[in-house]
Amino acid sequence: AALAGGFTTLKGEWAPNSTLVCLGYDQTGLYVQITGQLSPGQVPRNKCSAHDNFGVFSDDSVEIMLSPARVLVDGQLQANEQGVYFHLCCNLSGYYYSACCRDLSWQPDGMRVSSRQVEAKYWQQQFWIPYSALRTACPQAGEVWQVNFARNDQGAAPAISSWSGSNDFHDLAKMGRLHFGQKAPQPQTVIAELRVLPAYLSGTFYLPPGLPADTRLELLCDGQTLCGSKTLAPQSREVMVYRDLLAREFLPLKDYGSIGCRIFSPSTGQIYLEQHARWPSDLQHTVLLDKYYYVPEDEYLSFTLRDEEVFGHLKPENVQVSIHRDCQADTPALQQWKGSGNGRLSLDGLPYGSLYLRVQWTVGERQYRTVRALQYHPQPLTAPPLPEHARLESKDGTLLLEKQPVFLFAGTATGKTFLTSGSCFNTSYAQYGLQENHIRAVPLMGSRFLRKQEPNWLGYTWLPWDELVPLWRKQFSEWDASQASFCRIAYESQMKVGIRNADGQLRDEVPAEWYRKVYREVKGIAPEVLLALHSDSPRFIPDAVPSCDIFETAFWSSSYAPDMLPKLDEDLAQAAVWCPDKPILFWLGGSIPNGRCRTAEELRTGLFMLIGRGMAGAVIHLGHGGLPAGRSRLWSLLSQVNAEVQEVFSQYQQGGAQVTAGDYVQAPPPVAVYARRQGRTVLLLACNRSGYEQQLTFLEGAAVTCPNAENKELTSRQDVLSPLESKLFRLTLP
Repeated sequence: AALAGGFTTLKGEWAPNSTLVCLGYDQTGLYVQITGQLSPGQVPRNKCSAHDNFGVFSDDSVEIMLSPARVLVDGQLQANEQGVYFHLCCNLSGYYYSACCRDLSWQPDGMRVSSRQVEAKYWQQQFWIPYSALRTACPQAGEVWQVNFARNDQGAAPAISSWSGSNDFHDLAKMGRLHFGQKAPQPQTVIAELRVLPAYLSGTFYLPPGLPADTRLELLCDGQTLCGSKTLAPQSREVMVYRDLLAREFLPLKDYGSIGCRIFSPSTGQIYLEQHARWPSDLQHTVLLDKYYYVPEDEYLSFTLRDEEVFGHLKPENVQVSIHRDCQADTPALQQWKGSGNGRLSLDGLPYGSLYLRVQWTVGERQYRTVRALQYHPQPLTAPPLPEHARLESKDGTLLLEKQPVFLFAGTATGKTFLTSGSCFNTSYAQYGLQENHIRAVPLMGSRFLRKQEPNWLGYTWLPWDELVPLWRKQFSEWDASQASFCRIAYESQMKVGIRNADGQLRDEVPAEWYRKVYREVKGIAPEVLLALHSDSPRFIPDAVPSCDIFETAFWSSSYAPDMLPKLDEDLAQAAVWCPDKPILFWLGGSIPNGRCRTAEELRTGLFMLIGRGMAGAVIHLGHGGLPAGRSRLWSLLSQVNAEVQEVFSQYQQGGAQVTAGDYVQAPPPVAVYARRQGRTVLLLACNRSGYEQQLTFLEGAAVTCPNAENKELTSRQDVLSPLESKLFRLTLP
C-alpha cells in the first residue's frame, strides 16, 4: 500500500494525535485504511446517527477528498477539466456526509465502510469506494488524481488536520497528488506517529528497505539542528523510533517556531523525508498562575507546573520558584519555594507594582526555566468614570469626550453571538470591570441576522426601504444626545444583505452599495450621531470605510489567530492605511476558535500595541465558545486591565508628536516600540511580541523612568522585558 502520514492542522501545526493512511486499488475500486491515534484517556465522540448530517463533522471523523483525472461527462470518460471532486466525511459508526463540489445530492453508491477501535490506543476505518461512485474508471498507469485526507479529532485539544496541510479542503490547488501504476521517484518514508510537546518528542517513522546504514534522523527548530541525530536500529531497518527530551533551556510563554523532521543519508546526500510544521499553539502556560493582578486580600499567589502536557511521562524535579522585583537575572529573590509542581507563595511583605515569578526545574539531566510577569496592588484597579452627559465626538481619527481623547475598551457577550447591540462598552465581565457612565453601542433598527442551511444563506435581512426610513426617523427623534453613545449599522457587514419583500422572499443586495445608501440616509436624518460599521474581510474593508464615522475591524491573521502578536503591528498599520481619517475600534480575540490559545500577557501587549498605533479603542471578542471560568488568569486581566490601559493611553496621548522610536532605544526585532516626543521628554511604549526575554538599550545620557511603576528610575541604560510583556518608559533627554 501507499502510505500518507505527518498530518498538520489548519493552522500549520503538528496535529496533537497522529493519523496514518494506507491506499490500494484494483480494477473495481479504491481501498483506503485510516488509523487515528488517541490521546491517553480519550474516548472518541460518535453521536451522529444519520447520513448527510453536518453533525458528523463534530464527531471523531475522517474526511476523504478525491478528484479523479477522468470523469464521466454525458456518458463519456473525459479529462476532468472542470475540477470535479468528491467529498466524504464519515464517523466511526459509518454515517457519512457526501457531496460532489458541495452538491449534497451526490451519494457514494456501493461504498463499503468498516470501523474498529484497538484498546485505547487508536481507531481504524476501512473504505472500499467503487470507481462508479466517483464517476470514473480504473486509473491508467501514470494517471494522477488530486486527493486529500483529513481528520476531525475531538480529543482534549480538538483539531482538524490533513495530509496535504491545506487550510481549505475545497481548494484543489492545495490538495496532494496520488500517482497510479508507477514507482515513487524516491523511496517512500512516512511519519507513522509523531507527538510534539513543549519539551518532549516521540515519533515512529516507516522506512523503505535497503537504505544506507548511516541513514539518520535529525530534529530541527526553525531550520537549525535541535537534537543530536539518531541512526537506524540494526535490528529493525524498516522502522525508526525516537523518544527524547527536546533541548530547550528556556520554555517560553508562547513559541512561534517550527519543528522539523529530516531523515537522510550523509554518505549519499539523499534526503528521504523532510517536513516542518509549527509547534502546537497551546504550548503556553508551562507554568500556570491563577491571576495576573493580585491584591493583599488574595493572600497567596498559586501556581501549577504542567508535567504530562509538557514532558510526556517524564516528571520535573528540583523545582524552585521565586518572586523578583526585576526581570534581570541577577536580582535577589523576594520570596522562594521548593517542592513539587504545584504550590503557592505568600503575598505578605511583597512590594506593590510589577513583579516576576521565576521557575527553574530539571528533567533528566537537563535544566529548564521560565518567567511570568504579574502585578501586585493595594486594591483592585478600577477605570475612572467617564464624564456624565458628554457627547461622543470624532476628530482626526480620535474619539473625544468633552474635547478630550478617549480610548474605548469593550467586551462582547460570552455566548457565541453576532453582537450587533447592547451595553457592551461597560466592560462588564460577569461581576468584573464595571465602569461608570459607560459608552453605549446602539443598534440601527430594521435588520435581523439570519442563518439558514437550506438554502445556504448567512447574513442580514432588512425591512423594505419605505418601512426603514420612518423607523429611523422615530429612532433618532428619541436619541438621547446627553448619553455618550454611537450607533452600529452592522457587525460583519461583508455578509449577505437581503431585503424582505411583501411575499416574504429575500432579494439580495450588494452589501457595499447597500450600506452606503443606509449611511447617507441616516446621516441626513441625524447628522450628529456617530455611525459605526464592522468588517473583518480585507476584500470588503476599503468599500466599508466610506459608510461610517467609526470603523470597527479585526484581522484573522492577528485578532483571531493562535499567534496574535507577530502579525498584529502589520495589521494595525494596514487598518490605518485603509481608514486614515476615522477612529478605528480594533477587535482582539479574548476567546478564539481554539479557546486555549490566548494568554493574559498576549492580550495585554496587544492592547498596548493598539495604543501605540493610534487606535481609538479595543473590543475583546469572547464569542468563540466563551471564556471558561477556569481561565482565571485571563479573567483577572480583563477585570482590571481597562484601568491600566486608560492611564497608559492618557499619558501617551499627552506625549506630543509621534517620532521614530529607533532614535531613542535599541530593541531586537521581536519588540515593537512606539514613541512620542514633546521637548526633552520622550514617551516609549515597548511591546515584547516573543516568548523570550528581550533586552532594551536606551539612548546614552537619557534619564529613564517607568511612570506606571512609581516612576522607578533605571540605574543603567538597559532594561529587560519578560515574555510578552509591555512597558511604558519616559526618557528625559540631556
